[in-house]
Amino acid sequence: MNRYETDEEQLTALKNWWDKYGTALLSAVLVVVLAWAGWSYYQKSQFAKASNASTTFEVLQSKVEQNAFGDVAREGLKLMEDQPKSPYATATALMEAQFELEKGHTDKAIENLQWVINQNIDASLVLVAKLRMTGIYIDQKQYDKATAVLKSVDAAKLAAGEKANFDFTSGFLALQQNQLDVARQFLQQVVDNTAAAANLQNVARLQLGDLTQ
Repeated sequence: MNRYETDEEQLTALKNWWDKYGTALLSAVLVVVLAWAGWSYYQKSQFAKASNASTTFEVLQSKVEQNAFGDVAREGLKLMEDQPKSPYATATALMEAQFELEKGHTDKAIENLQWVINQNIDASLVLVAKLRMTGIYIDQKQYDKATAVLKSVDAAKLAAGEKANFDFTSGFLALQQNQLDVARQFLQQVVDNTAAAANLQNVARLQLGDLTQ
């Protein structure tokens, strides 16, 4: 038996899951990317400049964990202005976007995400920005814009774990548009992807089960 009485309940349940875990899944990408991109930045930049960027980012990250990012949001914007080509500035822009989104300032959130895309420091960070932007457009029911963002991603070049996040977001968008066959395809790809996060696979499997009944 389907666990949800209506399609609307089904979509709401999936959206709630994404709101709860989606940001964490995408943020996990930052840990891996920054470990490499940050080191590369050290090699190519003056030590003091790179060190200051790293230190500032650590403070910003700490404030995020304390739910107090607003205390240092200006410092984040300054880092973005002073060192726009730093991977730390790019990650900071993602945090700024989340901060603005939580305040209900979707336009500013999108502006920060677009900044990440325009800087194009690292493909994985750009993907995070595009998936988050897609989520905002889905929430706003601007499905054409959400589709356009996803179409700008070259899925063939994604790593397996990134492809899982992309497929899940694509499936979520398809569900919102009642494109059930398309949604099934993307969700099945998540289930079959051995590099997908366990939580992502589980919710995709549950959702796929509901759609096939």
